Amino acid sequence: MRKKQLFSAVATALIFLAVTVGLSWAQDFTVMEKPSGEPRINIGRLTIIPGLQGVMTYDDNIYKGNGKTYANAKTMREEKVVSDMIYHLKPGIMANFIIPERGGITAGWTLDRAWYNTETNNNFQNNGGFLNFDYKMPEGIIIGLKDTYSYNTDPYGNADQYGVGTLTERWSNEFNAKTGYTIGGNFRPMLYYNYYIQQYNNTMKDWAQNYGQNQFGAGLQYRVMPNTWAFVRYMYTQKSYIDNLDPTVTKADSKTNAAQFGFAWDSGAKLSGEVNFGYQWRRYDNEYVNVNNTGVRREEVNSWSAATNVNFTPLEKTILGLSIWRTLRDSGSNTNENFWDSGIGLNLSHNFFTKFTFKIGGSFAANDYNRPPTGSPTNVILDKKRQDSNWTFNTGLDYAVQDWLGCGVGYALVTKNSNYEENDYVDNQISVNLKIVY
Repeated sequence: MRKKQLFSAVATALIFLAVTVGLSWAQDFTVMEKPSGEPRINIGRLTIIPGLQGVMTYDDNIYKGNGKTYANAKTMREEKVVSDMIYHLKPGIMANFIIPERGGITAGWTLDRAWYNTETNNNFQNNGGFLNFDYKMPEGIIIGLKDTYSYNTDPYGNADQYGVGTLTERWSNEFNAKTGYTIGGNFRPMLYYNYYIQQYNNTMKDWAQNYGQNQFGAGLQYRVMPNTWAFVRYMYTQKSYIDNLDPTVTKADSKTNAAQFGFAWDSGAKLSGEVNFGYQWRRYDNEYVNVNNTGVRREEVNSWSAATNVNFTPLEKTILGLSIWRTLRDSGSNTNENFWDSGIGLNLSHNFFTKFTFKIGGSFAANDYNRPPTGSPTNVILDKKRQDSNWTFNTGLDYAVQDWLGCGVGYALVTKNSNYEENDYVDNQISVNLKIVY
């Protein structure tokens, strides 16, 4: 009885901690990765890992410009290329409670406080945390809950390519739930529910980015190997924009049906993650952008999709990662613009000589828009649909000075090439870091 009471008290405390500090996978939780050795704070099945990381980064293009000046019908716009030193201070804490042979609860929080050496108006602060709960009952029932929250003011933009290069204050929250029942050891019907919301603080400027999204799903898994499951799923998504400050336009609310198939792996296997491919259909609630139901239309869209993230551990100290994605993204509430975001990413992490860890990775993504951009300079052909190619490359070397102290160096490259050159930019970053993780 005492053990059950202790478990209940610890679980409640962890959930309270995660909720009060903010819940987010979106933040950089590498501050909690120990340079080497085991965590020092262990209270029974509870492990607590506090940490502090300092990072100094030279960024040669903080505004993501291309150095050219463009004129449209109303204004002149200069794509400035400005370099600066950025100093980050990142405290954080993570806690993990293990339920033997059943699962566990993990919660964490981190803060990223950034100061610019010259362009001090760009100073920002990001907060975020996460809560993750996984449990397997003896009767074959599995439960998974994950909640994530972030409050950001950085200039890195969002997945819809909004706000890149300028400070935008916003918050987001994502909740994921799944449950299933294992039948005969090999069959597992599953139910899913996901919720996502994002809101920007400057409603007058960024209102078209505020939306909430509900997703419901069902699937069936079949065990094809001891730790490998094949699956099929159906997912239904409702997306609703929250604000509409332009009385002349309708909102880009939509409904999406998706069929998915692939493979998933149990934790502890050399392969982890999920291979996921499928097909999706999206229909917009308001066919026309204008409230008088004339002019610009929102057309139904359908194509294949992907959401694959897999890690492979061929050796104890080597991890290979593969990501493949393809999804339809809307530019905002007040337009019919959308684009397919299709990409692939590879990364490698290898530990050698015990204290050194080498990392290298890269990605390519194509953004294929359904229309030419609005407000483009007058010296380009305006009937071409926008197409962007996005390249990233990063590499780094970390050294564990002690089991609680580490340092490292890194390099990152981000490049965007577009058939509308005002969207082009190249950004190089060189960084050094010092990390204390107890």
